[in-house]
Amino acid sequence: ALEAIYADQREAHAALLAWHAYHAGLWQEAVEYALHALTRAVREYHHHEGLELARLGWEAAQKLEESGQAPGDALNERRFELLAQRVEIHNTLGRHEEQERDIAELERLAAGDPAKRALALLKRGVLHWKLGAYAHAAQAACQARDLYDQLGDLAGQANALNLLGNTAWAQGDYAQAVRHYEGVLALRRRLGDRRGEGPAWGNLGAASYKLGRYTEALRCHQQNLQISREVGDRRSEAVSLSNLGSVSLSLGNYSEALRYHQQALAIRREIGDRSGQANTLGIIGHIHASLGQYTQARRCHQEALRLAHQLGEPRGLAIALSNLGHTCFELGDFESARRFYEQSREIYRGLGARLEHGLKLYDLGNLWSARGEHQRALELLMQAEALFAALGTAVEHAMALSAQAMAHLALGHLQEALASSSAALALLEQRTEVCEHQVEIFFHHSQVLRAHGDPQAQEYLQRAYDELMRRANTIPQRRLRRSFLHDVALHREIIEIYHGQAELPLKEKLRERLQRAGVASESVQRVGEVALALAQRGEPITAEKLCALTDYSRPTVNAALRELCRRRLLAPVA
Repeated sequence: ALEAIYADQREAHAALLAWHAYHAGLWQEAVEYALHALTRAVREYHHHEGLELARLGWEAAQKLEESGQAPGDALNERRFELLAQRVEIHNTLGRHEEQERDIAELERLAAGDPAKRALALLKRGVLHWKLGAYAHAAQAACQARDLYDQLGDLAGQANALNLLGNTAWAQGDYAQAVRHYEGVLALRRRLGDRRGEGPAWGNLGAASYKLGRYTEALRCHQQNLQISREVGDRRSEAVSLSNLGSVSLSLGNYSEALRYHQQALAIRREIGDRSGQANTLGIIGHIHASLGQYTQARRCHQEALRLAHQLGEPRGLAIALSNLGHTCFELGDFESARRFYEQSREIYRGLGARLEHGLKLYDLGNLWSARGEHQRALELLMQAEALFAALGTAVEHAMALSAQAMAHLALGHLQEALASSSAALALLEQRTEVCEHQVEIFFHHSQVLRAHGDPQAQEYLQRAYDELMRRANTIPQRRLRRSFLHDVALHREIIEIYHGQAELPLKEKLRERLQRAGVASESVQRVGEVALALAQRGEPITAEKLCALTDYSRPTVNAALRELCRRRLLAPVA
């Protein structure tokens, strides 16, 4: 009766029809409808419904076999399809023990069938990849690719190439990952597979991003976002939003980055993607830390760590531990930071993740430098630099060289400091795009040049300051902008040195001049000090610039300027 009612809408109502057929004892129809409804549930991330449909379909197949109404081979075909879909649900939910059991059954059912064998190999390879067994993942992907080549199955070849790309990416071989992802994209477009094309763009963008090609990465992620929304793929949409956020973060657009990642987190919670949630929480925590909001950062990283422990995914665990290390470092808890960094480093070393292992060497080097053990720091930073050079990751290579320069400077090795800092600057200036660490590298170079008595030190301090203020001006919320400028130690140091606050004689002279003129108001004094310091350097004084530098509102700055002009300490300001 229900089939007659929904004759023109059987696909949309497959789940209802499956339950109806099952309870009516129509086992064959129950299996078929359950499989149709399960495929749709997996595509739309209705995980709990999907698990129930898989159970119903499996039980209906058992009933059908017991009744003798269908041959075993035909039933095994349906069992294989039901299990293949259920494996996808377990993978998204991070239920790896259940995923392992279903894959073992898939492998048993695939015996003697090359197409099924290839799919079972891919499912096994994805599980290996999730658990950090990258060599085994690559081996399974290669075997699956060979089988798909023999079968002439282009979609299968694309899936195998994608897993090979993911494995290369996880091991830090981003150039190889790009080659694999380009192959995937070509196959998806040849097949006219829009749903598969979106993630292919996303993966190509992620690898390009790691190689420092931000413009190319941005283009790829925008393509993925457009296609994902077009085909209604929520998971791919979340990935593209998160990736766009990461590019925005590297370009110093913090508010935009936070907005992208918060959108991604909402979707990942909606579809139950716990692994994606942990990853996105980690990046949101990093953004909070970049803005000087360390309490919020710690909260995000602790939640990510809890999820990573639940999932048992080593890469996610290493990321969460590393992020907690960063937060502890910024808060001055060096011992906790060291412990988190070491734990993270051991996991990455075990995974063969060379870039991330190098980053932990870099983090530990900075930590020992902050503790005054500069020779120990230098040894770690040199190891990190060698790894980055071998991987061809220019941004990380420049970061390590710049940190080396500061360690050399602290040890009194002025020539070595200049050589390292100049090499870092050369790597940075080969790029046409802004990078997240540009402010730090410019500032370090100014410090090295100052130690050499080189007048160019002021030029690089100016470049560091200008880029810092450009980033600050992308943050619309006044409170966040103030935190970004004054609660992040590096930013505070740049501002203090730039405005002569570290040069007490100049500061005292400016303050004395204001006091002699009878200026008592704190806001007028502060605006006056900054304005007079700008005048000392021959820079134009504008109300907009004074708002950014003092973090006072426009009315407060305007009132202060009127008072300073009234006392003839300043000429009228635009």
